[in-house]
Order: sequence, then C-alpha cells, then structure tokens
Amino acid sequence: MTSRSVAHPPSSPAARVLAAAAAALLGAGALVAATTGDDARADFERLRANRTGAPVALPPGGVTLKRDTATWIFDAGEVRFLEPTGDGVVSGLVFEGRGRFRMSVPDPVERAQLARFAEQPDLAGFDEPFTRAVLRTTEAQVMALFPTPAPGAASEDKLLAERQKNWLEQRFYDADARVICGTGMPGDAYLRIGVDSDGFGWLTYTYDGLQAEEISVARYDPKQDFTEVWLSLDRPEDRTADGRPTSRQRPAIDVTNVDVEVDLRDASRASGRVGLFDIQPRRGRFKAVLTFVPLVDGLHALPLELSSIAEVEAVSDAEGRPLTFFREHIGGRVSMVDKSVYDSSLVVWLEQPLAAGAPYRLTFDYERDVLNYMPGRSWYPGWPEEALHDLHTGTISIVARKKHDLRSMGTLVDQREEGDDKRLTWRIGTPVKMMTFSFAERFTEQSIAQDGLPEVIGFVASNAGAAKNKTYNVVTDLVNSINYFQQLFDDRLDGDHVYATSIIGGHGQSFDGFIHLAEITFDIEPGGFSELFRAHEAAHQWWGHRVGWASYRDQWLSEAFAEYSALMFLQVAREDGRKLYDQYVEAAIEEVSGVGRTRSFSRTGPISLGYRAATADSRDGYVVQSYRKGALVLHMLRNVLRNLTKSDDAFIQVMRRFVAEHRGGEASTQDFVDTLTEVVPAEWDWFFDQWVHNTEIPTYAWRYDVAARPDAGGRFALTLEIEQRDVPEGFRMPVPVEVDFGKGQVGQVVVMVDKPRETFTLPLPKKPKKVTLNPAGAVLARMAKL
Repeated sequence: MTSRSVAHPPSSPAARVLAAAAAALLGAGALVAATTGDDARADFERLRANRTGAPVALPPGGVTLKRDTATWIFDAGEVRFLEPTGDGVVSGLVFEGRGRFRMSVPDPVERAQLARFAEQPDLAGFDEPFTRAVLRTTEAQVMALFPTPAPGAASEDKLLAERQKNWLEQRFYDADARVICGTGMPGDAYLRIGVDSDGFGWLTYTYDGLQAEEISVARYDPKQDFTEVWLSLDRPEDRTADGRPTSRQRPAIDVTNVDVEVDLRDASRASGRVGLFDIQPRRGRFKAVLTFVPLVDGLHALPLELSSIAEVEAVSDAEGRPLTFFREHIGGRVSMVDKSVYDSSLVVWLEQPLAAGAPYRLTFDYERDVLNYMPGRSWYPGWPEEALHDLHTGTISIVARKKHDLRSMGTLVDQREEGDDKRLTWRIGTPVKMMTFSFAERFTEQSIAQDGLPEVIGFVASNAGAAKNKTYNVVTDLVNSINYFQQLFDDRLDGDHVYATSIIGGHGQSFDGFIHLAEITFDIEPGGFSELFRAHEAAHQWWGHRVGWASYRDQWLSEAFAEYSALMFLQVAREDGRKLYDQYVEAAIEEVSGVGRTRSFSRTGPISLGYRAATADSRDGYVVQSYRKGALVLHMLRNVLRNLTKSDDAFIQVMRRFVAEHRGGEASTQDFVDTLTEVVPAEWDWFFDQWVHNTEIPTYAWRYDVAARPDAGGRFALTLEIEQRDVPEGFRMPVPVEVDFGKGQVGQVVVMVDKPRETFTLPLPKKPKKVTLNPAGAVLARMAKL
C-alpha cells in the first residue's frame, strides 16, 4: 500500500495564508489516491462514520484561509480533525470558536441576486461572524494550514454527522464520496466549508473543480426546509472581464456509445396499477454498457451520475472484473427520505489509471421501478452536468411479457419471441443527447404521413372505445405544429418518423424523434391548452435538440422558445387563436408580476439563473421565469421589432437564422443577442440586461387628455402623462399607445418611456373615442391610473 504523509503547518499565520493562496493558483497538492478498490472502500467507510479526534487549540493569531474572493478567518477556538484514512491522510475538520467569513462578488448579476436572496438591497458580499464550521477537502495544502491532529482514538462527532445528514437530505450530496473520488482524479481541486453564521445560519461554500461553475455558496433555510444556491461563480481564469461566467464544461470523459439491456418481465414490488389507463409499473433490471474515451491521463476514479432511484448491484470492467463503487443509500440513512432513494452520484474506482484517448468500457447492473417510460438522461450513467451535452449512439434491447407492446427511439433491428416473452432491439445510430422508450399493456396507435413531414405516430396505453379518435386528434395537432415550425424556422426535421407516446405523469418531454406526452392529453382536450401543450413538446425538436443550450443559465432558450413557438402556432391554428394568445399573455403577466403573491416572489431570481431562480418560498420560480417570463420576453421582442419594421419579418428572420447558425450545437443567450444584432443592427444589450438578467418589472401609472378643439392644422393634441415606477434609473422600453377613433379605425404610436415621469404630446387627425397605453400586454408591466 502506498504510504502518505501529512505536511506540517508553516511556522506563522502569514505563511499559512501564502501557502493556501499558492496552492489555489497552482492547482497542486491533492491527497494521494488509495491503490486498490478495497483500500478506497475502507477509506470511504471510515469517512461515513463521521468520527473526529480530540480537540486541538488553534495557534495564537488563528488561521486564515483564502480562496479567490473568499476568506475564512479562524480567530480562536478548537478544531477536531476527521479520522485519518488508512494511509493517515486527514481530509477535513470541525471547528468551534470564533471566526469570520468574508467574500466579495465580482459578478454584477450574482451580486444583485445575493441582495434579493438575503432581502438586503445594499448587500454586495459576505462579512459574517461564525461560531461553528465543517471543512472537507481533497487539497493537502488546506489541511497544512491547521495544527497537527492530536493522537488517540476517534469518536463520533455530532456536528459533523448533523452537517453530513443535512447535505444528504437536502442536496442529495455525499461529501465523503466526493473526497474519495477526488483522490483518484489528477489535479482535482475540492474545498467545502459550511459555517454557522450569525446573520444567515448555515452557509456552505464549495469550490469543486468538477463543476462547470466551480464556486458556489448555498444557504439552508430550516423553517422552509430548503436549500437555496445564493451564489455561483466561475473560477477566476474563466470569468469575463466584468465577472460573468463562461460556464465551461470540463468533462474528464467523452461518452460515445451506450448499450442498454432492459428486463421488464417483473411487476413493481412497490406499486399497484396507476394512471388514467390503469398501468402496472414494472421492476426493471438494467445492464448498461458505457463506452467512453478518457480526456485526461491518470483517472483512478470516475464520478458519474445515475437516477437516485436506481439500485446499483454491480459495476464491471471490459473483462467482466468487478469494480468498487461508492453510492450512498440516503433513504437507508436519513429517516425523512424515501427508502428507495440513493445519492444521484455514482463513483467508480478503477484498479488501473486510464490513459487519455484510449476507449474504455464499463458495465453497470442495476434495478429501478419503471412507470411506462424512461425520463430524461439520468436513467443510464453519464458524466455529471455534461450528460445532456454529450452526444452518443446506442442500442436499447428490451425483454418483456408478450402482453406488453414496446416503442423506442431508433431503428428496430431485431424482434423475436422467447417462450412467454419477447425481445425487441433498437439501434440509435445518429448521436443523440438522451435515449428513451415506452410500453403499454393495451394500446391504440394512429399515424399520419404527409409529404415533406416525418410520419407522426401516436401510441397511447389504452384501447378504450374513444382512444382511437382522441389519439388521432393528438397526432393531428403534432402534424400541424411540426408543419408550421418547419415553415416558421425554414428547417426540416431529420428522420422519417416521430413517435408520440402517453406517459404516466402530468408533463411532457421531447427526445430526438420521440415525444412523451402526459396521458391526460390523450383523454381530455381543454380548448387551446391541448394544442399549446402538444405544440410545446413538438417545438422542442428544434429548441433543445436542434439547438441546445450552453449552460443552465441558457436553458430558457429551450423552454421559453418552445413555449413561445407553441403560442405562435396556437395564434394561427385556431379561429379563436388571437383571443387565446392574448389570454395567455394576460395570465402570464399576472403570474410573473406576482399578482396574488407577497414576499415570496420578490426573492425569485432572473431568467438567467435557471433552476436557481427558485427560492424556499417560491419553489416554482424556475418555471415562472424560464417558461412564462421567457415567453413574454420573446413576445415583447416581437412587438418591438414589429414596431420598428412594420411586420413580423424581422422576428421570423431572427428565429430562422438562430436555428441555422446553431443547428446541432449549443447556444448561449449572448449568441441569441448576436444573431438579433446581425438581423436588426442596433445595441440590444439593454433589452436582455433588463428582462433576462434582472427581475424588475415596471409599473406604468398614466392618464391622458385630448384637446377639446383642433389646432390650426386640424389636429387634436393628445397629452399623455406616464410615471414609471418600481425599476432602477435608466430602465427604458418602447411602449405602444393604441388610439381608437371608432367605426373600426384604430391607430398606434410608440413612446419611449425611460424617465421616472414624462409627458408626451401627440397630434391626432381626429378626436379619439378611446386611448390605451400598452394594449394587449405588449410590455410586461403593471398598469395603474394617475
């Protein structure tokens, strides 16, 4: 077994600060890896025991630790070091005493959101006293700042156990596995420090070299039992000049192919029949063969991601030799979590380090319940964060009872009967972001083939009398929406068919050529909503698959664009489409502007925070911002361009060029701004800064007056007074004014509202019957009378 040494602390606090700073800059000093899987397993079990040694007093002057813009000053008190691994390495400590956490925030968007989260408008960073802290790391230089651990036996540490339990329960986050994994990854950098602050309770800072944005600060709200990510930053070398993240993905492997065998012959042990169509979920047995290419030399450990309800039985290498893996059974350790839940991370320990560029294969055997479909990407293993960015080919081979009918992505390449069972195999030969399949016991299938379009096939898990017509209606809406989108974006879908399958759930999800739709859409059809829902999922064939998103901050380019594309379809597909469009806009404005809400929505983040827009008291924040507000942003942009150019041509050209320029790639919000600027040359940053990167919504209080008599030229003077509230200085927006002269004669002018209070005088050819500011919600705003 390779021996490890623990560096002794430098001789002075100043030297300790310099040592940590140098380590952060050089990225050196990771703890040494265990040599075998058995060693790694033993180390993992030691860490899971949450044991620390006897307290050790801090030296005079304390200890100061710096990382980028964050500083922890451990002024005075005691530290208890985690039980060493088998080779004597210490990977963390518990502190009790007096300390201070300081951190500045270089990113202006993150700085503004921190103030919203904390409900302190002037807050620009952290300067918080703390009395307790828990530190975990893979960096020897960090541990070298502190005194030498005391000799003697270790015992369970209640504070350490409490924080580990909170991380597991709240974030499904296993710091023990992350530490062990880091020792097997060359150049890994990992530091996690939770401090019990005076002002905000527990704040957890994490620097994780495996994340696209390495730095985060999360805050646990014990009243709401929810963890909010208050800050997320790139490491310094990846930030833009103004502190914004580039969110670069750095996967250590490139997944090239995934072959999955699925056994659905057994019914679920945990569930009876469920759903509108009375389906019996299955207990699926999976064998997933992951083929990948290492992108770095020397990988001893692989941190992968797998659905938290998958129970892993074995991992083996290409020769079938079993490998050690680490996966915390959270439901078996935390009483408040369902027994079936595991940590979503899956760390695999490799007996020999991998060489960059040499293809490698791992096999995973696991079980999980299957409703009647497989959702998302995490049902088979992949690289964390990178999974939806890692295109791969694959096969799906399913064995099931003969009574089950199966549908999958790809091309059916084999079909056979095996006694009372049957096996079907599909090949996905074109690289995709994720794969899926669906099944039914009783089914109805309807299809429509139309020239210039892929054949659309509806597969519903019901053979009831009305199922045929209802399925045909679903297929018809999908055909019509796909046809509309192909023309709208001037882009034809690849492939010769698109499947649409009913799933047990209230949502939809789109895959390449395969669409999951909530079972209810095959059963009831509320006017307008059905078309919108189905068209939204069809639009994801472009937004999300044709054009991907660069990072979670850009995911609105998928959801909002699909939502607004569906809204445009709805507008032309039905006779009452214009009315339904206006109703949607009105309802979305109310929802986004917080009508009926109080404190909860004021803390919600902007669109560009993605999932982090959600808060403890507004957990739907992501949906409201990315779907509803995002659609309103496109609605406003369309109105602005229409007012500039007098038609929809510019907006449509922007959407078409955006698809053409980023087809098969991943786009950012800035990419969309660049495309817009190419089509309509102007400075557009102000628009996206206001509506995508910030949360303020204006209130327009207004009144108008019309001269009683015409002037010498026969014109009537319309005087508008507009007061702009609830937005920062410099907020601006072109706002339309609709003038109704009666007898169907309606005109429109646009005023640029960019001051707190302004008066506009507009000459009119006739005396109007009615004047409306911001008709049909052209601008996301609250309206009031002066």
